[in-house]
Amino acid sequence: MLKSKNKSKNKFLKLCAAFLFPFALFSGVALVHPGYATNAATYISDYEEPVSDLENSSFTGGSTPYATGNSLSGWNAIEKSSKATGMIINVGSGTSSDSSDNATFSRYQEEYKLSSNPGKFGSDNRILMINSKSSSSQSNVLATKGYRSSNMKLDANSYYRFSVAVKTSLNGDDNVNASVYLHGLTDDEGVEIDLGYENITNSTWEEYFIFVRTGNTSKTVYLDLYLGSVNGMRSSGAV
Repeated sequence: MLKSKNKSKNKFLKLCAAFLFPFALFSGVALVHPGYATNAATYISDYEEPVSDLENSSFTGGSTPYATGNSLSGWNAIEKSSKATGMIINVGSGTSSDSSDNATFSRYQEEYKLSSNPGKFGSDNRILMINSKSSSSQSNVLATKGYRSSNMKLDANSYYRFSVAVKTSLNGDDNVNASVYLHGLTDDEGVEIDLGYENITNSTWEEYFIFVRTGNTSKTVYLDLYLGSVNGMRSSGAV
């Protein structure tokens, strides 16, 4: 996440999963509201400064060699009864004989239930994965599962940039889609506004952005990252 004023703030997230999530200026269906959404031309990148209040923004936290379950060190499952698999996984490119300290992908691929290594975005090896499969033998299982971030405070009269790198994988299935949402904004009458993207399907890593301009009051927001969508749309594959 990046904030621009005299200074700005940056939050950077990486996602994979049996669903690999994209935030999009590139593709997907955008959910926008003129009161809060702003474009890159209005955003002054020369004054950006990283923000540090999003817990485990690059998924380096949590147990090793991987983390699994409904609570993933700052990211908590929304649909706790969903049978989809949510994990923070390691996509390092070493061999299966490497020590657990290296935690390479090939060593734990069976636990991840992925047909191939999604690879890393940037330099970090840890990513969030949401996989419709609860066992590797399944195919075309439809599921919905989302993970919610910690709260982030947006200062009044400021600009912010949110960045999420996303990739989706069919993982042997017929379809896959991901969604990303930013919650916590309201209009002048107090009605909640959601920004984000749905129906994301890119099969290579792409970085997606949301630009936000706040008004005269501060806001507290959070991110939801989904296999499927918040409206109950289900998906197979992994993100």
